[in-house]
Amino acid sequence: MSRIKDTREPSLSDKETARELFYAAPLVERGKPIFTELIWVLLGCEDLDQHGKTLPDYCYNIFEVFQKTYFKGFPLVSETVQIANQAELESAKTIEAAKKVVRLDWKNLGRIFGIAARCFRYAELEAGEDLKSEEIDDPKKICTVVFEKQWVRENHAKIISESFEQPKKICA
Repeated sequence: MSRIKDTREPSLSDKETARELFYAAPLVERGKPIFTELIWVLLGCEDLDQHGKTLPDYCYNIFEVFQKTYFKGFPLVSETVQIANQAELESAKTIEAAKKVVRLDWKNLGRIFGIAARCFRYAELEAGEDLKSEEIDDPKKICTVVFEKQWVRENHAKIISESFEQPKKICA
């Protein structure tokens, strides 16, 4: 018996259907509840009793796996910034006064900045080539998928004046 082919190349109509789905609602809007909850999990699930879970439990299980795998190098905020006295911090009028009650773990802070620098480097130097290889050659289309049509209309001149070589400038 011959083996059944598990995958197939997407047809033109498949690609068009996927485009219509992405254009139906911008990625930022569609993903907002997911991103919000993922950030909450990555920050250590503070105030668990007060924070009503808005997604199904399996989503939080996936987020925990992400935290242990993709985000394992990302330190918790509670491990990076420690406040010795919350009342003194709130009443601090100067940076010197705030420095007395806030403790920073400089190694963890350096890790956070290293991750951020890598993200910016990717956006500045590599994202353009990746997008070209995906056959997406119109910055306006990408911005419509990520943001929304109104944002694209408001920023049309900026989008068409920038190239894929510098995506940071397009979305700034």
